[in-house]
Amino acid sequence: LKNILVGSTSQDYIVRCYSVKGNNEISVNIQESAVFEKGSTTAYIYGVCRSIIDAGYFIKGFRFVIDGDLPIGAGLSSSASFCCGLIELISNIFRLNIERKDIARIAQRAENNYAGVPCGIMDQMAIVFGQSNKLVKIDCRDLSIDYCSMPDSISIVVINTLIKRQLAKSEYANRQTECSLLLNEIKKVNGAVSSLRDVDYELLNAVRDRVDTRVYMRGKYVLDEMKRVERMFEAMNSNRISDIGNILLEGHIGLRDEYEVSCEELNTIVDESYKFEHIIGSRMTGAGFGGCAIALVEKGYEELYSSFIREGYRSRLNRECEVYMVGHPSNGLTSIKI
Repeated sequence: LKNILVGSTSQDYIVRCYSVKGNNEISVNIQESAVFEKGSTTAYIYGVCRSIIDAGYFIKGFRFVIDGDLPIGAGLSSSASFCCGLIELISNIFRLNIERKDIARIAQRAENNYAGVPCGIMDQMAIVFGQSNKLVKIDCRDLSIDYCSMPDSISIVVINTLIKRQLAKSEYANRQTECSLLLNEIKKVNGAVSSLRDVDYELLNAVRDRVDTRVYMRGKYVLDEMKRVERMFEAMNSNRISDIGNILLEGHIGLRDEYEVSCEELNTIVDESYKFEHIIGSRMTGAGFGGCAIALVEKGYEELYSSFIREGYRSRLNRECEVYMVGHPSNGLTSIKI
């Protein structure tokens, strides 16, 4: 799954974008001060260009075409992919030599400051530093990265519920607010804490009676998930297949019951996946409330799983899903001069 952008410079300050998939063209003047509809393609294009300028680079207008098969609004980081790809394109055609971590930072700022999306930087870092057949572990505090190989016996399959994530943006912001409320209470106990990264279970339990149960559960999920990241990294490195499946299921249960961002359709995919004889593990991905789930399947059984999950989804919900055969991780952000 990918986005492809091709472009060249122009002599004015107008950016012109043609979308092959949408069969439409967008133009925006990057010199003018403007506010666009949150989450719109125009807001992303303008936001990327202005964020590059904000970072101290000089650019003019350009033309580009975008095409690809990465679903939009499905929880597969299509907006982060677009932003990172556009920054790389601009860096190349204007010879800016923007470093990889700065691409991720600028892409995040474009979403935060111009597109109205309060996202973190994980998606952008994964896109920028993705490597073939490797899983990347990201420390979002210092932006350090580490890699491990995914066992050859595992194949990645993505299942799209085809449910538009109507609540995702508002509920994502709500989760941020709830975690901030929890953090503020924890700071009253230990002023040295600057984020939930610094919190252990003892400190979390020390404020349990001071916050709403729902807020406490958000924090518990965050702490548990950080542990799961480390456990998954070790399990992948050690080829412990059963542990990989268990960790994925634990993560989905946490997202469903503690962070409360799943939905009936995502839960159905995960439930049905674990009925498949050759499943390794499954969980929702993205911001939730629709979008996609992932499944790790024994290599060679992808097509059989695809038929199985389509039938299970159709039987339980009387609706269709889409299945994408990903296989193994591929290289992330890549440039080709033509």
